[in-house]
Amino acid sequence: MVHRLKALLPLAFWSISALVHAAPKVSICIPTYSAEPWLPAALDSACGQTLGDIEIVCVDDGSRDGSLAILKSYAAKDPRIRVLENGTNRGTHYSRIRAILAAEGEFILWLDSDDELFPDIAEKAFAKAEAMGADIVLYGAEFYGRMGKRIQSPWHRMRLPETEGRLDSDGLIDQVIEGNISPTCWDKLWRREC
Repeated sequence: MVHRLKALLPLAFWSISALVHAAPKVSICIPTYSAEPWLPAALDSACGQTLGDIEIVCVDDGSRDGSLAILKSYAAKDPRIRVLENGTNRGTHYSRIRAILAAEGEFILWLDSDDELFPDIAEKAFAKAEAMGADIVLYGAEFYGRMGKRIQSPWHRMRLPETEGRLDSDGLIDQVIEGNISPTCWDKLWRREC
């Protein structure tokens, strides 16, 4: 009996280690509500990130169009995508919290369902966070009107302090209040534990 147990032991360790997976570096979280016209472009931009070590957490907030079907279709093709359903419309705040609780990545990068990410944003923001030991990394955004014309948003002029804008939490809040940093969550990479 003892000899048989020893013979099975390496197999048992191998089976357990095969079930363990490392947490992704970045969780791209997408709250979604009736965004059918824009959702495929948003998902394509998330799936096309140059940083391969990502997961994509989508929360459908009771969409009344084909958004949930689009999310499920993408998830069937890409194992990095997880789809959570609120059932009824609970609001963006609820969906964001649900995404945070489901996310496994070291960092969270928000993507609204009507936006798109540059292909290297997760890679560059993660590298900056690692290099600086930062909990939050801010990045710029480009805005386009309905006719595809680029427009300027007052929130994204980004007048950060010198030395690459390293701030503590009080300094960050001051910069938001002064209007130098946007109060939005979707133009920043956030350490999940924060």
